[in-house]
Amino acid sequence: MALISYLREKQGWFFEQNRERWPEIEISIETALNQLILGAPINEVSWFQYVYAAKVLCDEFGEHLSNAEWSAGPRLSAWVTEVDAVLAAAGLEPERFAIGRHLMDRGMPPPLPRFEIPDYPSVGYLLKSELPSVNQWLGAINLPTETDAGVRDSIQEAAGWVYACVERRCDLICFAY
Repeated sequence: MALISYLREKQGWFFEQNRERWPEIEISIETALNQLILGAPINEVSWFQYVYAAKVLCDEFGEHLSNAEWSAGPRLSAWVTEVDAVLAAAGLEPERFAIGRHLMDRGMPPPLPRFEIPDYPSVGYLLKSELPSVNQWLGAINLPTETDAGVRDSIQEAAGWVYACVERRCDLICFAY
């Protein structure tokens, strides 16, 4: 498929890094991309390859938003829990919006296949139809004055993602790895 050859050429370092990291895996990123694009059945044992394949598509056809206030690492899930706790304490119900629930652990956006994602890399999303409400909720939130500066900055950056996607009328897809 010409698109996959194009993506391999443009993002070859990522394909190579993936191949070196998991040489024994039966599903390559190329195969995962092909299955996602064609809507073919997927191999859920290799779930992470589909997350990486979706990331390749987003990197190529989407727009990267700054994530300077979020860093992947051993504390990422603890940081997300802390940020979500502050959002909840400020009155934002987690069912309406939470970073972990919606932008990390929600899975692949429709119409991509749904499957269990037990570990990193993780993926989450907000559809463009959901974004205006989340934008309004985040814009109306009053964080306690004692909120940690880093938490405040992370919330402001996430609110910036939501606002940017509302303005561009597009979905928001986030990857954590």
